[in-house]
Amino acid sequence: MASGSISHDKAGDMRTSGSAGTAPPQYSEEELRQTDRMINHMLLSYVALLLFGWGLLFFDWAFNELEKHPKAEPWINDAVTIGGASAVLSPIIQPMRLRA
Repeated sequence: MASGSISHDKAGDMRTSGSAGTAPPQYSEEELRQTDRMINHMLLSYVALLLFGWGLLFFDWAFNELEKHPKAEPWINDAVTIGGASAVLSPIIQPMRLRA
């Protein structure tokens, strides 16, 4: 077969003959460790976000159930409002306190 010609094997796979294939890239141990750490970090972040989201859904459901209760104390609504507001505003207020 002439160099550079295309041949078909029994499975119908097209291959070129006469061309030197490139070797797969070789990665150092440090590069592999960094990649492994990055993948682990992404997976842990994904799991943490899922758990956080499910936690928010659970607390939303739980507080809605508490509010529906006929003998619900008024402090429950206040606690939910204050707790939610402080959780949302805390990252905004803290840097302002540090600047002052």
